[in-house]
Amino acid sequence: MLKRPFVFTALLFQLLFYSASPFVNVVNVASAKDSPLSFLYSYAASEAVGSTREAQTQEGTVGDVNFETLDWCENLVAKTFGVLPENQTAAVHELTLSFDPDSRRGLAGGNRLILRCTGMEDKELVAVLLHEMGHITDTGLLQGSTSSEKTSFDDRGTLVYTDDPSADFYSISWENNSSFTSPETGFISGYAMTSPFEDFADTYAAYILHGPLFRFYAARDTDLKAKYEFMKETVFDGVEFNFEDEKLPPIREANVRVYDITLKDFSLESFWMLSGVL
Repeated sequence: MLKRPFVFTALLFQLLFYSASPFVNVVNVASAKDSPLSFLYSYAASEAVGSTREAQTQEGTVGDVNFETLDWCENLVAKTFGVLPENQTAAVHELTLSFDPDSRRGLAGGNRLILRCTGMEDKELVAVLLHEMGHITDTGLLQGSTSSEKTSFDDRGTLVYTDDPSADFYSISWENNSSFTSPETGFISGYAMTSPFEDFADTYAAYILHGPLFRFYAARDTDLKAKYEFMKETVFDGVEFNFEDEKLPPIREANVRVYDITLKDFSLESFWMLSGVL
């Protein structure tokens, strides 16, 4: 888990450039005054195409950022954060918005989150952000203490302890980082079967965006039901979600799962209506 102190400013952003290796050059950009995101973020940029504005820094012009895309991305992130519980969004201490079309759509761990702002429509970007917020909630918010016993799980070398609430979630389907005990129907997606951490993140996103479908599956699988109850009681304090326009599959497809939950269609309008509920 990556631990970082929370940094707050309404004036300074970081502009972060990708090259052959990640995170090569970090400079400050005084351009955050009109941003809907009032705390410190960083921007990862590649060669931007189309309408751009040169980013001036104390060191001079360091690159071009597509500010129209930046505004779009910032507004979607801000609106999404406005829906989620404050304790979860407060766990994001460092956010990088990437403009590298070849980078991953998202990446998160501990209190750091990277989100690509290109190559996605509104729905996909929101779903990817929610998946990454699942990682933030899992490894940055829910914590154990070194005074407890070790579990068989570790997050890229960082041990998970028995009093970490996430350990209860992992243990529903996993013996360790790579061995699962649940059948395929015990997972919300194919990608959730790749690790306990991806299981948590996809389950988190599905709990918010696909409540009726999740409950449909959970009624037919005890492990998935246990994961649903964990999200309900431990992560969302008893709040459940119900997008009434979501269509459920026929019973004969009750055991079928999509591989990537972030690509499954949902009602963005219904999601925005959740603002202020949590």
